Amino acid sequence: MLRYLSLRDPSPDLLKKIIGLYKAAGWHEPSDTTGRYRRMVRGSHCFLLAMDKDGTAGMARAVSDGANDAYIQDVFVLPGRRRSGIATALVRTLLAQLKKDRLKWIGLISHPKAARLYKACGFRKMRGFAPMRLSK
Repeated sequence: MLRYLSLRDPSPDLLKKIIGLYKAAGWHEPSDTTGRYRRMVRGSHCFLLAMDKDGTAGMARAVSDGANDAYIQDVFVLPGRRRSGIATALVRTLLAQLKKDRLKWIGLISHPKAARLYKACGFRKMRGFAPMRLSK
């Protein structure tokens, strides 16, 4: 049975699990420190872990100004656990919390392969807008 943990200040053991998920996702940089990951969790509006008796299955988080806008980020489920509803449950759990907190504008940038997941959760493409990132 999966359980979804909402974290603000993860224990050292949970922080290791979070770092493992970022590494598995390919989002870990050699310069990333344990302290950086701790700050990422603490600085998130919501940070969720999906866990069961077999261990950690996935994660998702949202960042927000706390008043109006929120962005869903870092939704990841381990490859062997995919296509079982975990990502959908993570996103819906985040959305429930963001709506409870009365955030009005909720967005995300999706990988093309994940677009169907987000559409099923109520997201639609923003026509006339293009995601951008500062180049290094």
